[in-house]
Amino acid sequence: MAVQGKGAVRTWLDWLSPEQGAGDAIHPSGKQNIENTNQTAPEEGVFVLRKFIGKQVGVTKPLLVVFSLLLLSAVLFRVSSRRSNMNLSSPGISSHIEWASLSLYDHIIQKYLDELNDAEDEMNMAWLSSGKSVREDFRKHFTPSLNDGQAPTEDPLATINDHVAKMRECEFPFDSSAKVRSDFLKHLQLLLSICRTVTLRLEELKWSASLKEGTAGPLGLPVYEGRDRIPDREETSSISKSAEADEFLDALGMVGSEPSQPIDAKVADKLSQLILVEEKRNICNLEARYYFERFLQHFGEDDAFTATPSTAKHQIPYNGKPFRTGALAQAAAQIFREYEGNTNYRRIRKIHQIADNWTRGPVLGAAKQQERANEHKFERRLHTKRDQMRMLLKKGIEYDDLEMIALFLL
Repeated sequence: MAVQGKGAVRTWLDWLSPEQGAGDAIHPSGKQNIENTNQTAPEEGVFVLRKFIGKQVGVTKPLLVVFSLLLLSAVLFRVSSRRSNMNLSSPGISSHIEWASLSLYDHIIQKYLDELNDAEDEMNMAWLSSGKSVREDFRKHFTPSLNDGQAPTEDPLATINDHVAKMRECEFPFDSSAKVRSDFLKHLQLLLSICRTVTLRLEELKWSASLKEGTAGPLGLPVYEGRDRIPDREETSSISKSAEADEFLDALGMVGSEPSQPIDAKVADKLSQLILVEEKRNICNLEARYYFERFLQHFGEDDAFTATPSTAKHQIPYNGKPFRTGALAQAAAQIFREYEGNTNYRRIRKIHQIADNWTRGPVLGAAKQQERANEHKFERRLHTKRDQMRMLLKKGIEYDDLEMIALFLL
């Protein structure tokens, strides 16, 4: 990415290099001249003056006084003239302010560029390390689509990588207005938020897949193979290991159960994992919201999505198209209103109700109900995204625009 300033064009990496300007230092020959001057000064200056004073004491005292006054007057006049010139010559002051501003933007650009490069690398590594099922789930739930029958995108990260590559080729508009410079930095933050959220969603899906495959055992309960479905009553009756209600609560970070009979540990473990899947998804949804709130932060501190004006937009630096920030914020706010209510107490109440009725039949039923609830919430959020996508299409936002990509990552 090239950066333009003071009539010269350099790449971002050149501009950000701490070694830039090293070649503009004082040449060694200049240093040598200074040293030579210092060596000759004593002989031609002070020593000669002392010899003269020693020979002409009576004559030189008045002359020295007059000479000193003239010298002092000349210095004061020079200083006064320079101050007047500085006050009258605005280019000198504006040049100082300009370079101070360039230094500030230089720091911000370096921060964003380094973070964007790292975020893009992490995003691509997360995709390459994802299995087939994780990629399929990502395409379904976190890439733009209007229905399940739609052909999935082969490489859902291609568009994002293309936007990041084009952003690197842009020149930072140092000589443009504050609005243009602000739009440039907003778009950098948008791409950074998108890359980070893609990584977040892929890691979320990997974690869920590891629970299904039995390769992750985050709980203190026994780990069994074949976690892809809830066992039947007949299957659980032959399991000898057991778990009590207090162990179930402890695995979920809770306490306070009544004394109860132990039940099959496999069922208890499966139920605990399904509850943790729900909690993990809720946390990831909030993290995704946080990443995009950083992009919208200047519109409001408490709730940036609702504080963003519906007409808000910025210009994409490399193609001149508007990014409809306000339209995205409205669609996202609708998703958050539906799914981010006060769920903490409902979760606590549900878990304690299970522990209070800690027998095999109710616990097995609670596990199956939790599995259905998880699937329903995942599908319902996807359905809401598709509804909001249709609204954005009516507003003129195209299918493969960044607004759609950002929406489906929420």
